[in-house]
Amino acid sequence: MKQDALEMIKGTQERVEMEKQRQKENRRAEIQRRRDLQANQEATELEALMQQANKKQSIYAQNIEQGQDTQATKKHNSYIRELRKLIETADIVIQVLDARDPIGTRVQQIEDMVTKDSKKQMIFLLNKVGKTIDTQCRAQ
Repeated sequence: MKQDALEMIKGTQERVEMEKQRQKENRRAEIQRRRDLQANQEATELEALMQQANKKQSIYAQNIEQGQDTQATKKHNSYIRELRKLIETADIVIQVLDARDPIGTRVQQIEDMVTKDSKKQMIFLLNKVGKTIDTQCRAQ
């Protein structure tokens, strides 16, 4: 009788252990299924974004070929005209550079505009403000 009870308990423990193992495998399979589904969605979204970007690029190229300026090009050209006027009226041009990467933050086009006129002087100012938060800068 005692032996039968022990065998029954042992059998029950084995069934419980097998059930736990089965549930664990099911959880792993579900997690893998979700990962695969998410990867497929991301790939689909990426493909859609790439198609959209290619479409916009081809439209932009067609507009440029036909001589039609886009709104962004008009704004850029207007900005460059104003910048040239400003440089022409200035005696000294100060270019503010990030102290952590001064070469990477230099604008060669502005330097070329300034150095065309040999009378102009250019000052490079190094500034390190990148580690502050915008809201802190605005508050001060």
